[in-house]
Amino acid sequence: VMTFILKNERHIKDQGTIKHLAGKAACWIFSGWLQVAILMTGLTLQGIDLGPDQWKLFFFGIYTSGIFTMIVMGIAYSLRFGDLGEFAAVILLVLQLVSSSGTFPVEMQSIIFKIVHPFVPFTYSVNIFRELLYMPDHLEIVKSMAVLLIFPIIILPITYWINYRFDKKNRIIEDSVYKYTSFEIHLGDL
Repeated sequence: VMTFILKNERHIKDQGTIKHLAGKAACWIFSGWLQVAILMTGLTLQGIDLGPDQWKLFFFGIYTSGIFTMIVMGIAYSLRFGDLGEFAAVILLVLQLVSSSGTFPVEMQSIIFKIVHPFVPFTYSVNIFRELLYMPDHLEIVKSMAVLLIFPIIILPITYWINYRFDKKNRIIEDSVYKYTSFEIHLGDL
Protein backbone atom coordinates (compact mmCIF):
# COMPACT_ATOMS: atom_id res chain seq x y z
CA VAL A 1 0.00 0.00 0.00
CA MET A 2 2.89 2.36 0.74
CA THR A 3 3.96 2.23 -2.93
CA PHE A 4 0.67 3.87 -3.87
CA ILE A 5 0.97 6.57 -1.21
CA LEU A 6 4.70 7.41 -1.05
CA LYS A 7 5.48 8.13 -4.69
CA ASN A 8 8.91 9.09 -5.97
CA GLU A 9 7.84 12.66 -6.69
CA ARG A 10 10.14 15.52 -5.84
CA HIS A 11 8.60 18.06 -3.51
CA ILE A 12 11.89 19.92 -3.07
CA LYS A 13 12.95 20.63 -6.62
CA ASP A 14 16.66 21.35 -6.13
CA GLN A 15 17.42 18.27 -4.05
CA GLY A 16 20.10 15.82 -5.20
CA THR A 17 19.47 12.12 -5.71
CA ILE A 18 21.01 10.97 -2.43
CA LYS A 19 19.08 13.53 -0.35
CA HIS A 20 15.89 12.75 -2.21
CA LEU A 21 16.16 8.96 -1.74
CA ALA A 22 17.29 9.30 1.89
CA GLY A 23 14.32 11.52 2.68
CA LYS A 24 11.92 9.12 1.00
CA ALA A 25 13.57 6.16 2.78
CA ALA A 26 13.09 7.87 6.14
CA CYS A 27 9.36 8.25 5.40
CA TRP A 28 9.12 4.61 4.31
CA ILE A 29 10.99 3.26 7.35
CA PHE A 30 9.04 5.43 9.81
CA SER A 31 5.75 4.26 8.27
CA GLY A 32 6.83 0.62 8.59
CA TRP A 33 7.95 1.05 12.19
CA LEU A 34 4.69 2.78 13.05
CA GLN A 35 2.76 -0.17 11.61
CA VAL A 36 4.78 -2.60 13.75
CA ALA A 37 4.15 -0.51 16.88
CA ILE A 38 0.41 -0.41 16.18
CA LEU A 39 0.32 -4.16 15.51
CA MET A 40 2.25 -5.09 18.67
CA THR A 41 0.16 -2.70 20.79
CA GLY A 42 -3.03 -4.16 19.38
CA LEU A 43 -1.90 -7.73 20.05
CA THR A 44 -0.91 -6.82 23.60
CA LEU A 45 -4.18 -5.00 24.30
CA GLN A 46 -6.14 -8.00 23.07
CA GLY A 47 -4.35 -10.15 25.62
CA ILE A 48 -2.64 -12.42 23.11
CA ASP A 49 0.25 -14.23 24.78
CA LEU A 50 3.38 -13.79 22.69
CA GLY A 51 5.63 -15.58 25.11
CA PRO A 52 8.16 -14.36 27.63
CA ASP A 53 10.33 -12.61 25.05
CA GLN A 54 7.72 -10.26 23.64
CA TRP A 55 10.30 -7.47 23.33
CA LYS A 56 12.31 -9.69 20.93
CA LEU A 57 9.27 -10.02 18.69
CA PHE A 58 8.95 -6.23 18.67
CA PHE A 59 12.66 -5.80 17.88
CA PHE A 60 12.56 -8.31 15.02
CA GLY A 61 9.33 -6.75 13.77
CA ILE A 62 11.12 -3.41 13.57
CA TYR A 63 14.12 -5.07 11.89
CA THR A 64 12.12 -6.95 9.26
CA SER A 65 9.89 -3.95 8.65
CA GLY A 66 12.93 -1.81 7.86
CA ILE A 67 14.30 -4.48 5.53
CA PHE A 68 11.03 -4.98 3.67
CA THR A 69 10.30 -1.29 3.29
CA MET A 70 13.74 -0.78 1.75
CA ILE A 71 13.21 -3.71 -0.63
CA VAL A 72 9.78 -2.52 -1.75
CA MET A 73 10.95 1.09 -2.03
CA GLY A 74 13.92 -0.03 -4.11
CA ILE A 75 11.70 -2.00 -6.47
CA ALA A 76 9.06 0.74 -6.74
CA TYR A 77 11.60 3.51 -7.29
CA SER A 78 13.70 1.52 -9.75
CA LEU A 79 10.78 0.50 -11.97
CA ARG A 80 9.27 3.93 -12.53
CA PHE A 81 7.66 3.13 -15.89
CA GLY A 82 4.14 4.20 -14.96
CA ASP A 83 2.87 1.90 -12.22
CA LEU A 84 5.25 -0.97 -13.02
CA GLY A 85 7.07 -0.62 -9.68
CA GLU A 86 3.85 -0.89 -7.70
CA PHE A 87 2.78 -3.88 -9.79
CA ALA A 88 6.17 -5.59 -9.25
CA ALA A 89 5.89 -5.05 -5.49
CA VAL A 90 2.46 -6.70 -5.42
CA ILE A 91 3.75 -9.63 -7.51
CA LEU A 92 6.67 -10.02 -5.09
CA LEU A 93 4.24 -10.01 -2.17
CA VAL A 94 2.09 -12.76 -3.68
CA LEU A 95 5.14 -14.82 -4.67
CA GLN A 96 6.55 -14.53 -1.16
CA LEU A 97 3.29 -15.49 0.54
CA VAL A 98 3.12 -18.72 -1.45
CA SER A 99 6.79 -19.75 -1.43
CA SER A 100 8.01 -18.76 2.04
CA SER A 101 6.57 -21.70 4.04
CA GLY A 102 4.56 -19.25 6.12
CA THR A 103 1.14 -20.53 5.09
CA PHE A 104 1.90 -23.99 3.74
CA PRO A 105 5.15 -25.93 3.87
CA VAL A 106 7.13 -25.38 0.68
CA GLU A 107 7.38 -29.14 0.26
CA MET A 108 3.63 -29.20 -0.48
CA GLN A 109 3.94 -26.55 -3.21
CA SER A 110 4.71 -26.97 -6.89
CA ILE A 111 8.31 -27.09 -8.10
CA ILE A 112 8.49 -23.40 -9.07
CA PHE A 113 7.83 -22.33 -5.48
CA LYS A 114 10.47 -24.75 -4.20
CA ILE A 115 12.98 -23.10 -6.55
CA VAL A 116 11.96 -19.57 -5.54
CA HIS A 117 11.84 -20.38 -1.78
CA PRO A 118 15.48 -19.53 -0.86
CA PHE A 119 15.49 -16.35 -2.97
CA VAL A 120 12.58 -14.47 -1.39
CA PRO A 121 13.21 -12.45 1.78
CA PHE A 122 9.95 -13.44 3.46
CA THR A 123 11.35 -16.97 3.89
CA TYR A 124 13.96 -15.67 6.31
CA SER A 125 11.50 -13.42 8.11
CA VAL A 126 9.17 -16.37 8.69
CA ASN A 127 12.20 -18.32 9.97
CA ILE A 128 13.00 -15.62 12.51
CA PHE A 129 9.48 -15.38 13.89
CA ARG A 130 9.00 -19.14 13.91
CA GLU A 131 12.21 -19.55 15.90
CA LEU A 132 11.22 -16.82 18.35
CA LEU A 133 7.75 -18.20 19.01
CA TYR A 134 8.43 -21.90 19.28
CA MET A 135 12.03 -22.97 19.85
CA PRO A 136 14.57 -20.15 19.86
CA ASP A 137 17.78 -21.16 18.14
CA HIS A 138 19.84 -17.98 18.25
CA LEU A 139 22.26 -19.14 15.55
CA GLU A 140 19.36 -19.69 13.13
CA ILE A 141 17.95 -16.25 13.99
CA VAL A 142 21.28 -14.50 13.39
CA LYS A 143 21.78 -16.39 10.13
CA SER A 144 18.31 -15.40 8.89
CA MET A 145 18.94 -11.76 9.91
CA ALA A 146 22.21 -11.74 7.96
CA VAL A 147 20.57 -13.18 4.85
CA LEU A 148 17.75 -10.62 5.12
CA LEU A 149 20.31 -7.82 5.21
CA ILE A 150 21.72 -8.92 1.84
CA PHE A 151 18.54 -7.92 -0.03
CA PRO A 152 18.62 -4.14 0.65
CA ILE A 153 22.41 -4.12 0.30
CA ILE A 154 21.93 -5.32 -3.26
CA ILE A 155 18.83 -3.37 -4.25
CA LEU A 156 19.57 0.08 -2.79
CA PRO A 157 22.74 0.80 -4.83
CA ILE A 158 20.88 -0.32 -7.97
CA THR A 159 18.01 2.01 -7.07
CA TYR A 160 20.42 4.89 -6.49
CA TRP A 161 22.22 4.26 -9.79
CA ILE A 162 18.98 4.13 -11.82
CA ASN A 163 17.60 7.25 -10.14
CA TYR A 164 20.89 9.13 -10.48
CA ARG A 165 21.05 8.42 -14.23
CA PHE A 166 17.42 9.42 -14.61
CA ASP A 167 17.87 12.60 -12.57
CA LYS A 168 20.92 13.56 -14.61
CA LYS A 169 18.93 13.37 -17.83
CA ASN A 170 15.86 15.18 -16.49
CA ARG A 171 17.33 18.14 -14.68
CA ILE A 172 17.63 21.65 -15.94
CA ILE A 173 19.44 24.58 -14.36
CA GLU A 174 17.14 27.46 -13.62
CA ASP A 175 18.37 30.45 -11.59
CA SER A 176 21.52 28.39 -10.78
CA VAL A 177 19.38 25.73 -9.09
CA TYR A 178 18.66 22.24 -10.43
CA LYS A 179 15.04 21.62 -11.35
CA TYR A 180 13.72 18.22 -12.42
CA THR A 181 11.25 17.95 -15.26
CA SER A 182 9.71 14.55 -14.49
CA PHE A 183 9.60 11.89 -11.78
CA GLU A 184 8.54 9.05 -14.06
CA ILE A 185 11.05 7.14 -16.17
CA HIS A 186 10.13 6.58 -19.78
CA LEU A 187 11.63 3.85 -21.92
CA GLY A 188 13.96 6.20 -23.79
CA ASP A 189 15.35 7.79 -20.57
CA LEU A 190 17.79 5.06 -19.62
